[in-house]
Amino acid sequence: LACTPALLVRSPVYQGRGGPGGLVLFAAGNGNESVDNDGYASYERVIAVAACNDRGTRSVYSDYGAAVWCAFPSNDAAWPEQGRPEPLTPGIWTTDRMARLGYNPGIAEAGDVVGNYTNGFGGTSSACPGAAGIAALVLAVNPELRWNEVKALLGRACEQIDLPGGDYDGRGKSPFYGFGRLSAELAVGLARQVVRDTVVISKTFQRPIPDLDTVVVALDVAETENVASLAVSVEIEHSYVGDLVITLVPPSGRGFSEVDLHRRAGGAMRNLRRTYDVSNTAGLEQFRGKRCDGRWSLRIRDAAAEDTGTLVRFGLELRFDRERTAVDSETIEMRTPGLSREIPSLARP
Repeated sequence: LACTPALLVRSPVYQGRGGPGGLVLFAAGNGNESVDNDGYASYERVIAVAACNDRGTRSVYSDYGAAVWCAFPSNDAAWPEQGRPEPLTPGIWTTDRMARLGYNPGIAEAGDVVGNYTNGFGGTSSACPGAAGIAALVLAVNPELRWNEVKALLGRACEQIDLPGGDYDGRGKSPFYGFGRLSAELAVGLARQVVRDTVVISKTFQRPIPDLDTVVVALDVAETENVASLAVSVEIEHSYVGDLVITLVPPSGRGFSEVDLHRRAGGAMRNLRRTYDVSNTAGLEQFRGKRCDGRWSLRIRDAAAEDTGTLVRFGLELRFDRERTAVDSETIEMRTPGLSREIPSLARP
C-alpha cells in the first residue's frame, strides 16, 4: 500500500477502541485471481475474507492467495467447464429498498413477496460483512481482546471445508479458504475461554534527563510463562518532548530487537505520559507467545540542545492467557462431516 492508504488502515487498527485496536476486514476480491493484486486485502494488518458457496466449496469468482485469512458463505455461479453445478440458492438474503425501487420487485423468487428483502446478494462483498459480524460477536463476549488476538482467534474458529481441493498446508491454511469457513459458534466459544492474568511491574525513578545526554533505567521480570501481550508505560516531565528518543531494550540472548517507542515526535509539547502496546507500537508484537523474564531497560536520549527533563516512572504490563478449567475438555462438533476438534487455547494459528 502507498503511504496514505496504509495510514488510513493503520489508524483504526492501532488507535481504535481507545487502545486495544480496531479490526479492519476486506473482501478478498471477485476476479478469480491472486489476492496479492489487491494492496488493501493483502495488507498484513487487515483480515481478508474469501467467499464459499452453499456446497462447501469456493465460489468461482473468489480471489485466492496467502493473504486470505478465512472464508464466509456467499453466492456462486455455475461453471460447467470445471464441473461446477448451479448453486443451491441464489445468494444471501439481505435488506433491500422497498418493492420496485430495489433488487426484488416483490416476487418470492427474488426474496419476499413484499419486496423488502433480496436473496441475491453475493460476492466477497457479501462474505466480508458476514465475517465482520462474527468479529463483533467475539468483541461483545470479550471486549478486552486486542485486534491481533481477535484475528488469531478467528483463524482458529474456522472449519476446514473442501478437503480434497482446499490445498491446506501444514498449518491448516488454504490459499482458497484461509483457515476455513468461519464459524460463529466456534468463535464465541473461544472468546469465552480467554481469561487473563496481568502482572504489572512499575517503578518511580525521578531520574534527571540532562540536556544532550542519555539515561538508562531497568526493571527485572521474574515470570517465566509465555506472555499474550506486553505493554510499556512511560511518564516523563520534559520542557520539549520533541528532543527525546525513547527505546525499549529487551533481555539479551533471546533474539529480540530493540523497540523504538518515541523518536523525536511531539515538537514543543511539554511532558509525556503514554502506554505503548501492539495497537500503537508494532515492534511489541515480537514478544507475544514468548518468555519475557529477565532485565528490561528503557533508554532515553535527549537529542537536541536547551531543554531538560525527568523520567518519573517506567512500567511493564505482562498479560497471560489461560483457558477456563470448566471448558478444558469441551469439544465442539464441527459441521464438516466426520471431523471434530477440541477448542484450542488462543494462540497464533
